[in-house]
Amino acid sequence: MPDADTWEASTYRCQICMQLFSSELTGKMTPLIVCSNIHTVCRGCTSSVRDMPTPKCPQCRTDLWKQDVVNRDLIFFMGRLELACGSCSSTIKMNCATALKHSRECFENHVPCPLLNNDTTLSRCNQSMSISNLWQHCLQYHNDGTTNTTLMVDATETTSNAMSNTSTTATMSVVVSLDKNSYTYFSIRTKFNTYNMCMHITSICHSESEPRNIVFCFRRFFPEVALTFDKMLLSVEIGDLCGMLLKIPTVVSPYEDMSSLNELPRCQRLYKTIEIQPGLLQQMNTDFAGASEVLPSDEGGSISSIAMTISAQFFFREVGEATSTVVDPETSSESESESPVSKRQRTALET
Repeated sequence: MPDADTWEASTYRCQICMQLFSSELTGKMTPLIVCSNIHTVCRGCTSSVRDMPTPKCPQCRTDLWKQDVVNRDLIFFMGRLELACGSCSSTIKMNCATALKHSRECFENHVPCPLLNNDTTLSRCNQSMSISNLWQHCLQYHNDGTTNTTLMVDATETTSNAMSNTSTTATMSVVVSLDKNSYTYFSIRTKFNTYNMCMHITSICHSESEPRNIVFCFRRFFPEVALTFDKMLLSVEIGDLCGMLLKIPTVVSPYEDMSSLNELPRCQRLYKTIEIQPGLLQQMNTDFAGASEVLPSDEGGSISSIAMTISAQFFFREVGEATSTVVDPETSSESESESPVSKRQRTALET
């Protein structure tokens, strides 16, 4: 299929992020004319280029226009097109709005890497690749060198007595020491498939008026339609007695980058990530009991020495699997799922 006959054509894509333009007048992917040579870049990338010391057009290197000039001709043209994806083998013709939704889950769509580099400023990785190659890229270039292997988590089926429904449960557990930026890669293995995921822990200061928080983010490397998550829980254990159990709000998609997530207003961030204040982790650490002075969390000296046991439990259903079964009274009590709270946490809570 010729490139010009699909949404993969360069005319319809930003030449910086390689994403499909939107046919709307407002939004991050709205096409803007950025220079006298009528070169077009999406609004999001234009804003990033303008923040540079000497903003230039990324294609011809002429001075970048300071005002937003929407490419209305391109928007008018794209709004009337119906083309196939071009990235994958699908031949279904879609309008621009449908193509945008499709591109977010199309595994052959090219996206910039959504992860952060382990440098002093936690800059965003600028490498672009297809979503299908993103997993291997992350394992190779976003690894701290101590966790080269991917954790393999075997899923088990669980049955709810109340609803007589069967779901699948997988629990991942790992011991980490808090650093500025940490990635844990794991694969959930069921009897049907294997699903690659990543737990990202980083330290972020959103503004001068807000404290530096510890951010937990879970990312999937598979299509959204593959799994339906019913419930997700995160357990953080420190020392012999202290722990907390939190709800994981969501699993973010392969294309949602951490830089954009961290720039969201707080009310929106909490629908995507989990944020914990470092002072709370210090109080949970029994090694600091009775200490006369605690180092500021921004300095990292006291926080980085805290070893945490992180457990994440996922209750989900695979596409096409049965959703209900007959419950066996003799085994139903044993098949009920447990949250990822350790025995010592449950004992402490009961007493």
